[in-house]
Amino acid sequence: MVFSDFLNSIITNIIIYWVFLFIPLQIFYAGTRNRSKIV
Repeated sequence: MVFSDFLNSIITNIIIYWVFLFIPLQIFYAGTRNRSKIV
């Protein structure tokens, strides 16, 4: 029971960190690509 809750919290944290890290990286990467296309 305790291990299950621990594992669940780890998975939730990984998802949250992935979302908060990955989305800004995608926006930044798309922004740099758009700028390079314009120039």
